Amino acid sequence: MAIQQLIQQIAWATTMVSLISTGVFALSYAIGCLLRGAPIPFREFKDFGQGLVNDSIKSAFMAMLYSSIVALITWIVSIIASAA
Repeated sequence: MAIQQLIQQIAWATTMVSLISTGVFALSYAIGCLLRGAPIPFREFKDFGQGLVNDSIKSAFMAMLYSSIVALITWIVSIIASAA
């Protein structure tokens, strides 16, 4: 397997992981906002919703950081592979 094919497969896998994580934290954020804003008389649901919102913001940051690091590594590897 050529190095360029390997780089393309890694880039594709990274894109898929990023898309899935984006969908999951967007869904988590939406559910958290719904629970937080719902007219439910139980305080535990509202606190759980706030926890979901906080966790989704943290996971969004981590997913963007992961994507950036992998993109940087892929870019460096492609530069090294083209020079060889």
